[in-house]
Amino acid sequence: RLNPSLELAGIVATMYSTGTVHAREVLEEIRSVFGEKVLDVVIYKSIRFAEATVANQSIVEYASKHKGALAYQKLAKILVDHAPSQEA
Repeated sequence: RLNPSLELAGIVATMYSTGTVHAREVLEEIRSVFGEKVLDVVIYKSIRFAEATVANQSIVEYASKHKGALAYQKLAKILVDHAPSQEA
């Protein structure tokens, strides 16, 4: 109702825990239901995100080589590369 023209750009798995069967099964189920809408990037759960918040920095500023920072950079590239053209 608020924005009927809004389109889903994609689905991103966040706070993903690699050590659990449940997390893997949930991600597999999401991929089977939503298919191509699930973007090819996973944001893994990490204490570095909380540390970055305490430091008042983004994860990219706080730990630029951390897999979380790299994942968010990959996500940004995917979104920019697939954004509709803004040409008039």
